[in-house]
Amino acid sequence: MLSFMRMLLFVFLIISPLSTYSSFTLANVSIDDSAPDPRTGARITYGKIDNTTNGVGFIEGQNCQKCGAQPDPSQTFNRTWHAASVKSNGNESPFATVSFTGSAIYVMGIVVSSTPATNMSLNNSKIFFQVDGMDQGSFLYKASLGPEIIYSYNMTLFATENLSYGLHNVTITCGDGALPQRDPNSVCLLDRFIYTTRVDSEDSSSISGGPQPSNKFLF
Repeated sequence: MLSFMRMLLFVFLIISPLSTYSSFTLANVSIDDSAPDPRTGARITYGKIDNTTNGVGFIEGQNCQKCGAQPDPSQTFNRTWHAASVKSNGNESPFATVSFTGSAIYVMGIVVSSTPATNMSLNNSKIFFQVDGMDQGSFLYKASLGPEIIYSYNMTLFATENLSYGLHNVTITCGDGALPQRDPNSVCLLDRFIYTTRVDSEDSSSISGGPQPSNKFLF
């Protein structure tokens, strides 16, 4: 009888951790460019590198009548986006940054895929990325020439899915900095960040569409 009870206790100790953690799943959460993280309340911070007192760098695109880029709000996430335009070389590149807890991060935006202009920032998208202060590459795109401006929506500008689970920071920078030999023109249209995090399997209120998490369940 004693040996039987010991066996039951052994089985219980093995199973109980699984039952504790199996109620969590990996899910994607969107941070809109103009709204807080629906789970944590964190907001995207906008600014200019080396100039934190003069301008915000990115501006609310849907409210900018003078902006050259005028995407269709109905094609964007929550009908909003943030825009930045760089037309001169210098160190005051616009940036956007946000912190999240998770194991993957995606940067979603709008790209000008075709434009009739040949000497405007709409011709180029030059966006650079950092995760936890480390350079992680760039998104470089040159629009084709055509009779009208055409936009591509819900574009994945950057993605990394192999982060250790925990607190991270992602930063995007518009333009390629002080390199006078290069064409400085760049337009950057940010729609949202998506990160993969642990959520209670019964809580789907902040789960959003987007890239599928690499693992459905977490044990």
